[in-house]
Amino acid sequence: MLWRTGTATVGQTLTCTTGTWTASPSGYAYQWLANGITIAGATAATRVIAAGDAAKTLVCMVTATNAVGTGQCPSNGTAIP
Repeated sequence: MLWRTGTATVGQTLTCTTGTWTASPSGYAYQWLANGITIAGATAATRVIAAGDAAKTLVCMVTATNAVGTGQCPSNGTAIP
């Protein structure tokens, strides 16, 4: 399971962790989504909540990679007031 930490308020920072994976991933990639739509350029483990994120639900999608391939897992959604 992935964890998202931080306060759901404009101007605050949310942080997405990698969680626990099997098969020893060698790398991780992050993508933040608002209401299920990719946020352009939001590919870090952290996201400063922008004014445009208000009234949306943010999710951090983590992609883990190893020699076998890739797998994805979303964080719980965070509603931004």
